[in-house]
Amino acid sequence: MRYLLVFVFLVGCAEAETPVDTNREPLANAGPDQTIELGQTVFLSGEGSWDREMDPLTFRWSLIGPEGSQARLNATASMDVNFVPDLAGVYEATLTVHDGKIDSEPDFVLIKVELDPTSSNRPPVADAGNAQNVQVGQIVQLDGTRSSDPDADPLSFAWSIVTRPPGSTAELNSPSIPRPSFVADRAGTYTVELRVRDGIATSTQATVEIRAFLDNTPPIANAGADQEVATGSRVQLSGIASYDADSDPLVYVWEMVSKPAGSAAALSETDIVNPTFNADVDGTYELSLKVQDGQSESNPDTVIITASTENIRPVADAGQNRQVALGQEVVLDSSASFDANDDTLTYVWSWVSKPGASQSELFDKTTASARFVPDVEADYSVQLVVSDGSLESSPSTVTISATQSNRAPVAAAGSDQSVLAGSVVQLDGTLSTDPDQDTLVYRWSIGSKPQGSAAALSNTSAAMPTFTADLEGSYVIQLIVNDGSVDSAPDSLVVSAQAPGMPQPAAEGDVVITEFMNDPDALSDTVGEWFEIHNPTNSTWSLSNCVIEDLGIDTHTISEDLVIGPGAYKTLARSTSPGFTPDYVYANFLLANSDDEIIITCNGNEIAQVAFDESNGWSNTAGATKALKRSQIDEVLNDSASAWCEGSTVYVTAGGKSDLGTPGAQNEAFDTCP
Repeated sequence: MRYLLVFVFLVGCAEAETPVDTNREPLANAGPDQTIELGQTVFLSGEGSWDREMDPLTFRWSLIGPEGSQARLNATASMDVNFVPDLAGVYEATLTVHDGKIDSEPDFVLIKVELDPTSSNRPPVADAGNAQNVQVGQIVQLDGTRSSDPDADPLSFAWSIVTRPPGSTAELNSPSIPRPSFVADRAGTYTVELRVRDGIATSTQATVEIRAFLDNTPPIANAGADQEVATGSRVQLSGIASYDADSDPLVYVWEMVSKPAGSAAALSETDIVNPTFNADVDGTYELSLKVQDGQSESNPDTVIITASTENIRPVADAGQNRQVALGQEVVLDSSASFDANDDTLTYVWSWVSKPGASQSELFDKTTASARFVPDVEADYSVQLVVSDGSLESSPSTVTISATQSNRAPVAAAGSDQSVLAGSVVQLDGTLSTDPDQDTLVYRWSIGSKPQGSAAALSNTSAAMPTFTADLEGSYVIQLIVNDGSVDSAPDSLVVSAQAPGMPQPAAEGDVVITEFMNDPDALSDTVGEWFEIHNPTNSTWSLSNCVIEDLGIDTHTISEDLVIGPGAYKTLARSTSPGFTPDYVYANFLLANSDDEIIITCNGNEIAQVAFDESNGWSNTAGATKALKRSQIDEVLNDSASAWCEGSTVYVTAGGKSDLGTPGAQNEAFDTCP
């Protein structure tokens, strides 16, 4: 017989025990790694995440992109999320899930973003503008309009203040527009960052530093834009864009930091605003500029000059920023674009940015003068690229501000001048304009002058003041005009005073006749005749007592101190108002409409001459100048009619007619006549 023993254990039930929590952490699953092409949307899903107890899950995503990326997830708390990568590289997305009690361990997914090998899109280039020194409490105007896209795609803007002084609460007024602003509310340094996007790719960041001061504000040096030049050419530097926020006069200090091996290049002067040097061998020349305001010195600014005997990249110039009335047609101006080899240029204009609500279109986008009509009150930025058939220029941008309210006037201080030291200099701001036809108030100032000079303006509020250039050297004169409500941007000119007794041109080619108007159409012959001379040498010449004559008996002796510096252009005219302000007005010298010549003689030496005759192939269109091709600026090469073209840029209009040419400036960049 078998016995079954049963043991029964009784446990007291005086108190209930707390149940053991068996909840286990959920498992996150961010999905598999991915490889996609730049511009595509990345879709991520946490659908594979789960919880052992089947508890409902919540999701928490985060994203880390490559350096410089501004890509963001469209959401962070959804099961499914997406983003658009803005740079090539590796992105890491992290997913953590929560079951209501505990977080999962994070799960990671890597997204490798590659450039599309078949795509020709190139990333845009951000430009956050120039560094600024300002006073505390001043509104700082940022400017990203020099940003560009090599494929001419429209850009969107993303600004941010990345560092600010302790205690500052400065914020951008609108971080997605080309030109936002902020108030520098504390002394110190503000670092502002800009990225631009062309719809497919995002630029690397560009930064600009703004320094705010409570007392004297140090000046800012601006050595000008980098240049590419032909070897052997004279390089003109300019520090005229340097400025002092306190309007203190500036002293300029230039230095040639480096030059190619074997070069003997040297600055013509180191303490003027616009020195020159000869780029005598191929290679790179680095120059530095500092400016001083009498109390402090700026940080140095550098400019790079690259000289080559090969084809030189052309230079695009989209014209000056300006304000226009809403609905007014804007004609863009590329006339300052040029090619150092005098190759014929082609033009491509494109939008950089325009208001989101604008339906405005660019017309004539492949001509020298594109046009559009602004239809929304805001800023419109347009980009110009020119090509010489082999090389494209860097982009140049211009910003047109359309407004229904009062528009800022435009100051015109006049052309640079060369005079003899001791001369009285006549300034002329009468070409300043106001688009609303408001009466203008003038405000002149001397921005810099030679050390020891006592030069002072005769009247700082007159339209045409004078001053005496009492010492040899450079005088920077600034003009601001006000329409009763708002100031213009400043405009400046440089007056270069040379010591008396300077040499006169002695050989053919020391001065070259480059353009002349012998048959004006908008103006009468007695008012509108003029001619232009150019100094292609590295010397400064005085034309005082030189003689101009024609094919007949007309002669005139230059009775004033007419000085022409290296690379300068001067206009000599029959009247004081031929559609511009001439550098010299002559008498007893008349040009025939055909079969005549211009001769300039100094000390009995013929230094410049051009003879024109319609029967020998010369054009004779009323109202158009005869303009020497840039490649023919030589007293031997300019004898043939084939070396000359007709001017095509309007410089004066009267009675429904226009006269065409470029008085006092480099001729249009034509090699084959239009």
